[in-house]
Amino acid sequence: MIKEKRKVENLFKKFGQKGINLAQKISQNKFVASIMESFILVMPIIIASTLFILIAELPISFGYKPSADSWYNDFKAFCLRLYNLSYGLLGACLCIAISSRMSEKINSKLEASKKMNIIINAFSTYIAYFLISVGHSKDGSFFNILFSIFGVKGIFISIICGTIVPWFFYLCYKFNIIIRLPKQVPQNISQAFLNIFSLLFVIIVFGVFGFLFAFF
Repeated sequence: MIKEKRKVENLFKKFGQKGINLAQKISQNKFVASIMESFILVMPIIIASTLFILIAELPISFGYKPSADSWYNDFKAFCLRLYNLSYGLLGACLCIAISSRMSEKINSKLEASKKMNIIINAFSTYIAYFLISVGHSKDGSFFNILFSIFGVKGIFISIICGTIVPWFFYLCYKFNIIIRLPKQVPQNISQAFLNIFSLLFVIIVFGVFGFLFAFF
């Protein structure tokens, strides 16, 4: 009996160690790590914004029964406005956070003279997010901004944009698909020209997908 118990314990230890090793490998993955760190970054938005929902319901929880023209209706509308304009932008904030974290991780693969600008990558990810989330008419004019997609419903889109867009810049930098200006040009101006092709590819690819999603 003692030997059988030890065998079972050893089996559990082996399975547990394999599970730990697998979890470590998954956590070290650039995509998983970027998403995990980004959710931690936007945690204050989730916590702070949801407090306004609780505050809005406090009078009701203490037994207050509002009438049709009560002050409570305006108070609740104010709290919901604060909630919607903070928590409602969770997806949009998350896409920037994921893009920044992903850019930092893959930036180390590039040479010292070919480092990506993380801020430009984040802006480009935001553009890609809007290209997919915003509808348009046949003449190209905008007619419907889907605000609901910027909140929790937009988390999936933010993960896609945040993890993919930085790789456009990485590949362009790696294979020298960039515009290099003479050394006499100020560095901040030359840096802007380095990202033209990368941003152009992002706009075209995500613009096409956004167009297809809008009409099909």
